[in-house]
Amino acid sequence: MAEARHIDTEKLTAAERTRFCSTILRKARFLVIGAGQRGTAYASAVEREGLPATIAAIADPIQSKRILFGKKYIWKDGAPREDQDFDSWQQFLSYERARREAEATGEKVYAGVDGIILCTQDHTHKGILQAFGSLGLHVLCEKPIATTLQDCQDIYVSLGGAKGP
Repeated sequence: MAEARHIDTEKLTAAERTRFCSTILRKARFLVIGAGQRGTAYASAVEREGLPATIAAIADPIQSKRILFGKKYIWKDGAPREDQDFDSWQQFLSYERARREAEATGEKVYAGVDGIILCTQDHTHKGILQAFGSLGLHVLCEKPIATTLQDCQDIYVSLGGAKGP
C-alpha cells in the first residue's frame, strides 16, 4: 500500500495552494460527446454512484437529445450556459481553444473540462480522439476504441502515448 504524503500547504505559494486545493477539492468535469443510450448511461452512473465527477457539458447534433440530456444531468431547471451545450464536438473544440486563449490572457472564463466521455459511432472515434489529443484531457472512450489496429496505434500516438514514426 502506498504511503500517504502530507503536503504543508502553508509552504506553497498562493498560486500553488490554489492549484493544489482546486485539484483536490473540486470534482472532475467531463464533456459527454453523444447524448444517446451510452452517453446517458455514463452520465447516469456518474450521478448514481456519487463519483467525484460531474457532467459539465454535452455535444450532440440532435438538439432534442441535447436538451433532454442537459436538463437531466447538467443545467437541471435553468438554461444552458455557453460552456455547456454544443451541437458538435467540433464546436466544443473551437470553444475550448478560445476559452484557453482567453484564460491565458487573464480573462475570467468558465472552468474547462478535465476529460471527455466519447459515446459516438465506432468509426468516428479516431478522428475525434486525434482532434482532442492536443488538449491533454482524460478520455473515456466507448468500446471499441477503433475498428482497425492501425487506427488504435494512431490514436495512441495522438494522445501522447508514443512518439510517431
